[in-house]
Amino acid sequence: KVRVPIAGVDTDGTVTAGARHGMLLSFGGRLRELGTNREEILDAISAVNQRRCQPPKSEGELIEIAAYVAAKPVGDDRFKATAPTVPVTGNGVGGVQMELQISYVNAILIFAIFALSLNLLLGYTGQVSVAHAAFGAVGGYSLAYLFLNHGISLLWGMVVAVVASGLIGLVVGIPALRLSTEFLILLTLAAQTIIITLVTTSSKFGGTYGLQNVQGFSLFGKQLLLPSDYLVLFIILAVLVYLIIRRMGESPYGRVLRGIREDEVACRSLGKNVFTYKLTVFAVTAAMAGLAGAMLVTQNQLASPSLFSFDQSTAIVAMV
Repeated sequence: KVRVPIAGVDTDGTVTAGARHGMLLSFGGRLRELGTNREEILDAISAVNQRRCQPPKSEGELIEIAAYVAAKPVGDDRFKATAPTVPVTGNGVGGVQMELQISYVNAILIFAIFALSLNLLLGYTGQVSVAHAAFGAVGGYSLAYLFLNHGISLLWGMVVAVVASGLIGLVVGIPALRLSTEFLILLTLAAQTIIITLVTTSSKFGGTYGLQNVQGFSLFGKQLLLPSDYLVLFIILAVLVYLIIRRMGESPYGRVLRGIREDEVACRSLGKNVFTYKLTVFAVTAAMAGLAGAMLVTQNQLASPSLFSFDQSTAIVAMV
């Protein structure tokens, strides 16, 4: 077994996350001995850093993972579970680059769903929420937990993710939507913090490291391993969400939402149940965020608090 003395490994054998990039670079010579070239190594490093994979626990494990992502497995399937989320086939550098490009497209589709759903709430209704990533966490963690512990299928897992996120959105929306905009922001911020804190401190959800090795899904008998395997499904889901939001926004229902945004008192004076409209759209957009969260987990093959942090929520608001 290849052993390379490296810096950044603690006395207990734990590899520090900050030293990950330098460690992989130091393995260049050893990986070339395994039959890889510099381009493949750099693609592997990019895959590790872009996907934010969990830092390996030991020096030997890091070497094995680096060899795997460089498209030269060392013949042992033990370490595939900890490999980054961009597996490599025998297509060489071109295959790695193509899969990385497709993974970027998948990420665009996922965050398009996040942004489209928030636009229905913020753009059409004028209700500000900074808990959108947290609703995504509800969906993502629901899918990951049920898959790892009960073997739920991908489609049923996404259905559960949508329902669970919608219900949480409904619960959060009941008190939140009776508040003014300033206090609505504060309450959704509190919801974001509470949800992420719960999953971070719960051992059932993997704590700080989250639920890992969320891979091995299949759809209609086809194994979903590479980003390209998810591309068609993600396109269909993104288009479906877009059509639903467009239909809601351009319908008489959407005109009421725009009326609420412009003058809530005037809408109420016309006999519209403003609270019901706001609560419904809040729950629907939370459910869509849950779908996007489930997609994000399948894309990254793990459910981690860092995927659904407050930074992600503010980024989604900035997209809108």
